[in-house]
Amino acid sequence: MGDPVTKQMTGKYGINRIKENTAYIMVALNGLIITAILFFFLLFFVTQTINDEKIQLVRLVQKTLQKGIDDADAGLGALVPLAGLIDQKGVDPEKIKESMKATLTEGRRRTPFNRLYYITKDFRSYVRLYNSETAGKITNDIIMNKLASQHDMIKSRESLQIHLSSGDYLFVRTVKHDDPPVTSGYLVAHVSIGNSAFSGKFKDIPKLLRLELLDPVTQESVFALDNQRNTEENLGSIFVESNLTYKNRGTNEDKILDTRLFYEKGMQSVILGGLPWTVLVFGFLATLGATLYIKISKENSRALVNVNSELEKKNLDLGKEVQERERLNQTLRKSERENKAIINGISDVIFEISLSGEILFLNESWKKLTGNTVPESMGKNLFELLNPKDEAEQRKSISQLIKGLRPGYRVNTSIREASGKYRAVDMAISMIRMDENRNMRVVGSFSDMEEHQKAEWALGEAEKKYKTIWENSASGIYQVTMEGQLLSANPAIANIFGFENTEFMLRELRNAHTELFVSPQDRLKIIRNIDLHAHTQEIFESQAYRRDGSKIWVQETIRPVVDEHGALVYFEGSIENISKRKDAELQLQDAKRDSDMANRAKSEFLANMSHELRTPLNSIIGFSEIIRNQVFGNIEPQSYWEYARDIHESGKHLLSIINQILDISRIDAGERELKESRIDMKKLVETTIDMQMQKIRDAGLTVLDIDYSHMPSVMIGEDVAIRQILTNIISNSVKFTPEGGRISVSGEIDENQNFRLSVTDTGIGLDASEIKRVTSKFGITDGRLSRSTSGIGLGLSLVQSLMRLHGGEFEIFSQKGIGTTIVLTFPKNRIQKL
Repeated sequence: MGDPVTKQMTGKYGINRIKENTAYIMVALNGLIITAILFFFLLFFVTQTINDEKIQLVRLVQKTLQKGIDDADAGLGALVPLAGLIDQKGVDPEKIKESMKATLTEGRRRTPFNRLYYITKDFRSYVRLYNSETAGKITNDIIMNKLASQHDMIKSRESLQIHLSSGDYLFVRTVKHDDPPVTSGYLVAHVSIGNSAFSGKFKDIPKLLRLELLDPVTQESVFALDNQRNTEENLGSIFVESNLTYKNRGTNEDKILDTRLFYEKGMQSVILGGLPWTVLVFGFLATLGATLYIKISKENSRALVNVNSELEKKNLDLGKEVQERERLNQTLRKSERENKAIINGISDVIFEISLSGEILFLNESWKKLTGNTVPESMGKNLFELLNPKDEAEQRKSISQLIKGLRPGYRVNTSIREASGKYRAVDMAISMIRMDENRNMRVVGSFSDMEEHQKAEWALGEAEKKYKTIWENSASGIYQVTMEGQLLSANPAIANIFGFENTEFMLRELRNAHTELFVSPQDRLKIIRNIDLHAHTQEIFESQAYRRDGSKIWVQETIRPVVDEHGALVYFEGSIENISKRKDAELQLQDAKRDSDMANRAKSEFLANMSHELRTPLNSIIGFSEIIRNQVFGNIEPQSYWEYARDIHESGKHLLSIINQILDISRIDAGERELKESRIDMKKLVETTIDMQMQKIRDAGLTVLDIDYSHMPSVMIGEDVAIRQILTNIISNSVKFTPEGGRISVSGEIDENQNFRLSVTDTGIGLDASEIKRVTSKFGITDGRLSRSTSGIGLGLSLVQSLMRLHGGEFEIFSQKGIGTTIVLTFPKNRIQKL
């Protein structure tokens, strides 16, 4: 007991015993807590599930009762038309009663009505139309007294439900004559919840065993149903007592009945009811088993601790010895790995062979060179792998090396690959060494010459290729210093500048910058501003001199070439003769300038002509209007009046055409400016269509309903111009749409927040060539395609010009014989949100 190790073990044992007891208690407590939590959770879940089942059953009874009342009300409404015939002359009331009775009892129809009455509108007389066999204890006097007390409420409503007593109701419907629509009387039905029509509905409720409905005040039984089922699933029943609420459709008031019911408790309820107690028992047993298992495991652990303490001492001694040996082995393996990595990292093949040529060692580069793995090549004769023409000579050379007749050497030969082909190599025999068994070994290496030979061949081919490009290039290629010394040039550049050949050009030129170019200062300025470190090319055009003194235009691409220190070495680039292109550009500019002047002159002429024509036209229109309106008396004969009317209409039409020509000319001349303001597009579109509506009706066309909800309330633009655009488009639709056609207008904000206004018609349509013609300036449509030949087709050209002033787009989508859609797109910067 005095041994320190023994005391230490005893102390540890005592502490372990305390820890073990604590562990047992914690396992038991945790198991019991988890079991209790699961038990109460499942108990709550099962209780909630059963309560939900009860609530669903009460709701189903309530829904069935409400449906029965609604069906009774609907059935009474179906009889109102027959009741309306009672007071009409020539109609036999008995036949109406027979018809109603037949309606209520025909086929399998089950009616909830106990009695049915027709009461006059003054409530002084009534006709009993129907009386069931189970009329109940409610008498006619009770019904009539109740109706009289509700006289004012009945007159104020088309339909009404009146509560008589527990389970008894009166359904009232107002009966009116059709012509004129006045009240003639009232159709009254007495309905009892105890009626078989109601009880049949409750019998279909699943799991319902017994149902009793009670008046909430008197607790008098309104309805009772005994629906016991003798089935194996009926393992018991559950009693439910609840309030039942249903809606009085006449007054929209809630009515309440007390409900007592029994329903089946099936297998699922039984299983759910026993589940919490099953979990409780299982959890208790599992906790007990886990505690016993831990106790047994701990006792086995204590026995192992004693054995391990004895083995620990021996393991400490053995561990020190093993660690020392492991350290020595690691040092040896590390040295081996390093040497092997160095040898295998060499790109050349290193080999050792015996005096007879047997391969004794190869590094990993052997596989890269020959395709053979090292293991499969070990033991083979190296001389047999060489090219047969070199085999005998290499045997002789190594024999001389062994005898000391020659030193180490290098030789070019070839070695056989795994595929059977021979690969060019440089073989070096460096030394002879003696191994640990005092055997002689020849050490050497192979260097791959195949890639070197391929690289030399590829370099030669590249030089030939680039030399061909250099000599045959259509563009001039050069190298020049900052001082203007031409270092190299291809034949094309000599041809561009008019020299006989490249050698003559290099010899003659002293400074290429000043001798070849018309403006050397501009060229030097561009070259000096080139960024030497940007790695970009500068492209510019300039005038140059040919050797004969003539001038040409050239386009030059130039870039700097710098050394490893970033200092400029020279410039290199290419030059192309663009004189023909420059001449063509100048001719094109002259032609465009002449065209613009001619177009402006045309526009100014049209504008002046339009102004000159409008003055006499105003006189013609004014005087013809005076004659047409017979201001100075009747005109005889009548044909003169018709001539005056035609002159007036033709003059107005001609004035409209002149105004369109004047508008287009002003836009082309740049004199038309928009007078912008805030526009309500919804109102603008609506008023414009209203102004065109008479013309649309005269043409026999229909305008479809327009949805203004997607049109912007505020848009920036010129009210007159946009109204003119829409008027021209609708006028074209009227002109080219046959009678009976349709016109529709719609607007929306597209995904890019632009406003798109569309006008669609079912007219004759246009093909691609006609669309191109009508959208060109002063383009004319084919008048033969419309119902009238008036107009020269300037409307769409003007629309396009006005849309361009608004920064918008104008598109036409059309197909022959189907119709045309014109889309106006206003940019989003013109749309303002409120």
